[in-house]
Amino acid sequence: MHNALTIDLEAWYHPEAIRTSGIKIERFSQAVEATTPILDMLTAYGVNATFFAVGELAAEHPKLIERILKDGHELAFHGWSHKPLWVMSRETFSMEVSRFLAWRDATFPGVVIHGFRAPTFSLDEKTAWAIPVLKEYGFAYDSSIFPARTPLYGVPDAPQHAYRISEDDLATDAEHGLLEVPMSVYDLVGMRMGFTGGLYLRALPWTLVKRMVTSTNEKSYPAIFYVHPWEVYADTPRVKLSRWGWFFFDYGLPSSGKLEKLLKTFAFDSFDTMRNIFLPTTV
Repeated sequence: MHNALTIDLEAWYHPEAIRTSGIKIERFSQAVEATTPILDMLTAYGVNATFFAVGELAAEHPKLIERILKDGHELAFHGWSHKPLWVMSRETFSMEVSRFLAWRDATFPGVVIHGFRAPTFSLDEKTAWAIPVLKEYGFAYDSSIFPARTPLYGVPDAPQHAYRISEDDLATDAEHGLLEVPMSVYDLVGMRMGFTGGLYLRALPWTLVKRMVTSTNEKSYPAIFYVHPWEVYADTPRVKLSRWGWFFFDYGLPSSGKLEKLLKTFAFDSFDTMRNIFLPTTV
């Protein structure tokens, strides 16, 4: 079975641990240096992935986006500024979407953007107003819902498989709703926990991750992985954060070795290629 590999193309200063730290930082981009080894690794293993790009970073590095597209990967949207939906309004989010699509039209005309992922998985009951905006702009799918409870995000009663969502209900399949591909979680003694990206993937032992992926596939469903370039890059800056901030941002860096183990062990593809697997009726 093929699993889905997604790359959240953002800079090292975009995560919430840094954005909300109150620390003044110099915002310099290492996107090319951090992402190029991932692209080389994907080429070596013959894997196509979905790159959820932050708009301001994509606009800063069009040559990087050009390589992503030339290598056969899918380009999707991860917000223009990487601000979570919680700090935005419907109007400001609509402006970010419009700005990204205008940049796409001017820089890579003809490239179709099918997917969206909210920064910090910030699509929940309070920010469901984003769903009609995505439909209005022609997005075919969303992958923002984390179907578990965490201190920062999550829709704990959401399905653990692909379904359709509406603004009125994020936890029940809606006949004419937007295709939602939620993040993979693992049921552990009655508690759902993540394992396919971010701190979860960095912190968990490889043997456990391997077992969780295998268990997910045995249920005839692909595991949905996500990786940030700054997580696999050895020279990502280290910022003096709180203990919890350090744990969420620094723990387990860099994780390039675990990514390569995944590519060696399991089959992967992009969301765009796998949409008919998630929901055969999707067009």
